[in-house]
Amino acid sequence: MEEKIGIIAGEGKFPLLVLREAKKLGYHVAVAGIKGISSPELEKEADSFVWLNIGEVGKLLEFFIKNEIKKALLAGSVKHSSIYKDLSPDFITGVLLSQLTDKKPTSIFKKLADFLSSKGIEFIDSTIFLSNLLPEEGFLTKVNPSQKALEDIKFGWEIAKNIAKMDIGQTIVVKDKAVIAVEAMEGTDETLKRGIALGGDGIVAIKVSRPEQDMRFDVPVVGLSTLNILSSVQNPVLCIEAGKTIFFDMEESIRFANDRGISIIARRENE
Repeated sequence: MEEKIGIIAGEGKFPLLVLREAKKLGYHVAVAGIKGISSPELEKEADSFVWLNIGEVGKLLEFFIKNEIKKALLAGSVKHSSIYKDLSPDFITGVLLSQLTDKKPTSIFKKLADFLSSKGIEFIDSTIFLSNLLPEEGFLTKVNPSQKALEDIKFGWEIAKNIAKMDIGQTIVVKDKAVIAVEAMEGTDETLKRGIALGGDGIVAIKVSRPEQDMRFDVPVVGLSTLNILSSVQNPVLCIEAGKTIFFDMEESIRFANDRGISIIARRENE
């Protein structure tokens, strides 16, 4: 019997990479795309596809049941700001939201996962098909961080972890042992741009997972677009959490970073 997998597709290339890898492994892939967020390419490549508005959980459940999906994952981000601006809750979504004590992203996604589980659909690790994109610890570039930058990383790491623990964001920008910018609903790119505007050359961007990160959703992601932003200043440093950050276009990104003097380091939580 053909194995099946369901994908709830957020933005970016994450969903497309998962879709392609799952199909290589012989899965029937059913994709639920979110209008205005998911890539139209998904509809062309999925075995089954449906477009949803944010908040149409009933339609999502109906789609998965119709396609006999027993395992599903969330691939790609759905910005918290989009949930606030574009939410069109159906009856089921309204009930689920009314049961929450807060509207933090993790709380919302966990509630969705629990609901699907109650209907026989297991929410699984979003990185299961892309484990090769999770860098191990160490310096990833030929350009190594300066001692000053390493001290900024040490200074900012626990701050970043605490902010992530509170479900505020996963990225901070540091310089001279001062926090310049903190990610909230606006997302990583806008945080970096703000940090660059305020800090200029030599900034250190730190991106971490939450303590006890639930790998089913909101896994930290970086890639070439991240480095493009950092390349607008001299001697920037990017520090990511080893084993828990998806690094898209890794080889191309590292070449890009080496050419432009960007240091990238993957750090373990307990260092």
